[in-house]
Amino acid sequence: VTATFSEPVTGFDINDVVVTNGSPSNFSSVSTSIYTFDVTPSADGAVTVNTNASGAADNSGNGSAAATQLSVTYDTTAPTVTIVPTDGATDVASTSNITITFNEAVRLLDDTALTDDNVDALITLKDTDASGTDIAFDATISGQVITVDPTSDFTSDQVVYVAIGATVEDILGYAASAANSTFTVADSVIPTVTLSTTGSLVSGPFLVIATFSEPVSGFGLDDAVITNGTPSNLITLSQSVYTFDVTPTADGVVTVNVPAATATDAGGNSNTASNQLNILYDGTAPTVTLTGPTSTVTEPFDMVATFSEQVAGFTLDDITVTNGTASALDASEAPVYKFRVTPVIGQTIIIIIAANSVTDTIGFGNIASNSFSIDASNVAFEFAKNETAIRNVITGEASRALRSTIASNSRLMRSARQRLILNSQDCEASQEKSLDVNGSADLSITDNDGEIRISGDFSQNKCMFSKRWRLLSFGDFNVQADDDRNVSGYVIGNLAIEKRPTGNSLLGYFIGLELGKSNLKGTFSGNQNGYAINAGGYYVVTLTRDIYMDLIASVGMRRNNLKINNGVLDLDSSYDVVSQTIGSNITGVYRVGNYEIWPTFSFSYGASDIGQVKFKGRAFGTTDDALSLNAGKISLLKLRFAPEFRIPFIWNTRSRNVSLGTITPSYNCEQASGNSTQMNCGAGLGIGLSTSSPDGRTKFNADYQFEKNGTNISTTGGLGYELKF
Repeated sequence: VTATFSEPVTGFDINDVVVTNGSPSNFSSVSTSIYTFDVTPSADGAVTVNTNASGAADNSGNGSAAATQLSVTYDTTAPTVTIVPTDGATDVASTSNITITFNEAVRLLDDTALTDDNVDALITLKDTDASGTDIAFDATISGQVITVDPTSDFTSDQVVYVAIGATVEDILGYAASAANSTFTVADSVIPTVTLSTTGSLVSGPFLVIATFSEPVSGFGLDDAVITNGTPSNLITLSQSVYTFDVTPTADGVVTVNVPAATATDAGGNSNTASNQLNILYDGTAPTVTLTGPTSTVTEPFDMVATFSEQVAGFTLDDITVTNGTASALDASEAPVYKFRVTPVIGQTIIIIIAANSVTDTIGFGNIASNSFSIDASNVAFEFAKNETAIRNVITGEASRALRSTIASNSRLMRSARQRLILNSQDCEASQEKSLDVNGSADLSITDNDGEIRISGDFSQNKCMFSKRWRLLSFGDFNVQADDDRNVSGYVIGNLAIEKRPTGNSLLGYFIGLELGKSNLKGTFSGNQNGYAINAGGYYVVTLTRDIYMDLIASVGMRRNNLKINNGVLDLDSSYDVVSQTIGSNITGVYRVGNYEIWPTFSFSYGASDIGQVKFKGRAFGTTDDALSLNAGKISLLKLRFAPEFRIPFIWNTRSRNVSLGTITPSYNCEQASGNSTQMNCGAGLGIGLSTSSPDGRTKFNADYQFEKNGTNISTTGGLGYELKF
């Protein structure tokens, strides 16, 4: 170092030299104003040299000023290199840049300055190691620091190799040694977890596998969130694969989840939420319910089979139909199935689906269905089923109407016979008769049947046609009831003309109108209204003295309007019945003193032709007007022998009324034919009483008769009143 003063000085020596990081030596005076000395640096770095103020003085004694400090860098070593991240560093951020820092300024070996344009060529950046794949980057230099900026972020857990060769030197030409660093990027990937199981349908506990995307720690049973189930039996197959069992609580969907942040990887990253498992648990067999019509069916009908869950393999063959056929299976709304059943009319249809006919998705067989039953019928079938009962209604009504007609004819003949026996002359004004009313009651009882009859007659006569013919108007009423509580009432009005062809005979013709009304009970109930026109003739003749015979015949047409029902079947019908009757009596008159015996043998027969009867029927909401049955014919034959003992007496001596008592034993046989034929015979007894005014214009009579034919018992009572003007 040379110390030059501005003028000659004295007193300056080595002790006035101040050196940092070094020491002075070899002090020498070149002149009084120029001095030299050596400085030996102590270590690399800055070496400063200063002189003390007033360390020297000029000739005038002025002290010297301090010298300007001399600073010299002492460098005897090559530049050092520091790479960050350092070699072996871990958990380096994926976005980090790399810095290469020199401890002193450097330049290229050719003394060219380092720039952003030429620095890239000095750097090596690779994946894993020096042999790895290049990693793109851009390098810049600022001062003594080179910054390496990767074109893209490093990947998680990536191993990065960075190096710089011996390609730079300091200003003294010392070359920096090559340097490199291998570091590991931090784990930045968040672990995921996937849940899996063997299927989506289970019938019991099932295994769940939790697979993490990387090894994790901290996962336990409590981290599984489950609805409608309970977890158990956690097994760690590896740090990334875990299994556990889930036991369902009840039938239905079981959900399994693993929430976010339940486990962490080695980098401390928490997992994301898992997928959700939706498992259908079915621990019970499917049930099936059959539903259909609630009232009697008349035609093919629809049925619904409702299963409790989806089933497989359901076909028409799985449906058992008794008295019918299943068809047209519709599975479009499964597990609700529809099908059609064609019934056998007149039968009870039974439908079932047997157990284990189908299986659910788990494989459980179904439980047997309810047994669905319904009656199948229609108007025609109900009519055919009840044809006998319907025919009995018609023949029963026809029988009662025929009995009424025969009874009316019998009363007509009795009256005519009495007129002849009592020797009535040709029509005279005194014989004109006002209204005459008679009545009777009849009760018949059998093991299975019973009948009550009430009947009567009323009559009036008047002379006409030059008093050769007598015009008579008369009528009958008849009420009948049986043990089924069928009640039939008839009113008959007749108009007749009669004359005496000879002194011992009587001839008459009549025409009549009959009105009937019936209230019907029994299997079928309802009513029947009807009207009939009857016409006929009668003849009474004296065979010998005191023996008389009479004969009557009639024909009639009856129109009936019938309405009946049995609670299921309603029937309407308008039908015609043609009837014929014939009857005959032989009566003797024997006088013994004041007494008389009138034995009578009587015969009566009637037949009604009903034939085909058409009906309009209604049942189950449907109508059929093409119904019919053949009611056939009915007939009634009766034979009777009855000797009547007539005993006259004076009832009141003061009034001199003439009275007559009668006692009439009888033997009877009756045959009724229709749906069946019955023949009964038996005996009876009748008692009668009549009384007349002395002039014969007023007459009153009463009678009572008891008969037993087989098991049939009948009683008849009658009252009559007659007034002549």
